[in-house]
Amino acid sequence: TVTPTGRDSKRKVLPKLSHLAKRTTSRCEIGGARRRTAAPVGLARIEVSFGDLAKDSGQYEKALEHYNRAKQLFEQGGMERYHGYAAVLREIGSAKKRLKDYAGALEEFKAARNLMTELGTADTKDGSTLIELIGITKYTLGDLTGGLDEIECAIQLREQLGLGRTTAAVWGIFHQGTIKKKLGQFKDAAKVFEKAIHTAEAGGHTSTMIYKKCKGELSALQQSLREGEQ
Repeated sequence: TVTPTGRDSKRKVLPKLSHLAKRTTSRCEIGGARRRTAAPVGLARIEVSFGDLAKDSGQYEKALEHYNRAKQLFEQGGMERYHGYAAVLREIGSAKKRLKDYAGALEEFKAARNLMTELGTADTKDGSTLIELIGITKYTLGDLTGGLDEIECAIQLREQLGLGRTTAAVWGIFHQGTIKKKLGQFKDAAKVFEKAIHTAEAGGHTSTMIYKKCKGELSALQQSLREGEQ
């Protein structure tokens, strides 16, 4: 049997998900009160799967539609205080960010973080990713200081969790250096890019795009600093 890959695999998955959605709806119609309560959450998860497929194929408007429906279904099921609901808020924010609705994205990210804090899941790997997304979005909106504070919090959290040598950690340090450079803190930015390079090397990420980006940024900064001293 040949396993479908790429877009063909996505086309194969969609009919299965549609069939599952119909089956879940049918159970909701014929089941008791418990099934009627659980069905919206099951449908929400299916909408999330549709959203993920659309996101992976670059259809961010379509992904946003599915994530918004998932959000509504979680609310219908009374599951607003559920980790899956926080994840949907984050995906809505990510889709809005891709569509350049940065203010809307920031609102969703903050709502997701508030919920994760209430649930006690903020100090996790997912929590560090969310903090960094908030920081990047603030930076994009022109709040450089606020963005830097959030990204440095994400970096610190990853280190506390033992995730300080991951690719995500390198990206976080890169964003920190980028903002410091934007703030005119060139010497500090150079040190940060050096740290990112060392982190990538320690983690075995020297073949990644982010490693090359850090090397390029550091080289350009060092040249500018040398020229400024002459």
